[in-house]
Parts: sequence; structure tokens; C-alpha cells
Amino acid sequence: MPHEFLAPLSDTMLEYYRDMADVMVELFDMPRAEAVARINERYTPADAEAPEHEIMGHELPEFWAYGLYYKPDAKGRLPTGDTDADADIDFTALERRPAPPKDSPTWTYASGTPYASGMTYASGNETPSATPPHLRAQ
Repeated sequence: MPHEFLAPLSDTMLEYYRDMADVMVELFDMPRAEAVARINERYTPADAEAPEHEIMGHELPEFWAYGLYYKPDAKGRLPTGDTDADADIDFTALERRPAPPKDSPTWTYASGTPYASGMTYASGNETPSATPPHLRAQ
């Protein structure tokens, strides 16, 4: 069934990717469409097949979300989402990665696009306070 991500994903990894997008919306105050586009830009179908994506689950979605949003600091470090591990990282000094170009095919999250569940996106511009479509009551 079609979903918003370009990579071939198992049901488990589809939920994990959606969780990663949720984290990006919440932490970085970005529209869900941008979070999905950033994930799609990094994890394309050519990048890895579904079984190879499964290893990502050994880390929390925050771990990957930070790397999709920030460039490494001067010491080559990225935040991990772990308060202790990130304690000496100056988040204000971190450079943000640019969002994918608007004409890129990575922007799959748009009004009327169905989730695998059959639900459709309300719009491509949900705000962090909006309940993500896949968490809304059916």
C-alpha cells in the first residue's frame, strides 16, 4: 500500500519513520511535509532496502531526527536526543541543514495523499500542535 515515504518499509519501519517525522515536527517546529521530505531525501529507495532500515530501530527516532536537521558541530558531533550525551553540545551554534528543494520529488506529503491506513492528510502544513493524521481517531 502506498504511504508518504519513498523507501520500501515494513509495517514496523513505517511506524518508526512516522515517529521520526513526529519528533521533527515537535522538536524543530517544522511542518510535517518538511519532516517527511527530509526523511525521504536521506532515505531513498536506492539508499537501502527494507531489511537494512530495520537496524535504525536500535536507536530512538530522535537520534536520526537530529542528524536530518543539523549538521555536525566543529568537533564532528551531532545531538543524539540523550540529555547526558548532548550536555556539552551548543545547540545555538549548530548549523541547520537546508530543507529539500520545493520541486524535489521528496515532498510527498500533500493534501489528499493517503496513508496506508486509507486516511488522508488534512493538509501539507500541519503545525506542531496539530495531531498527526495517523494518530487521529478513525
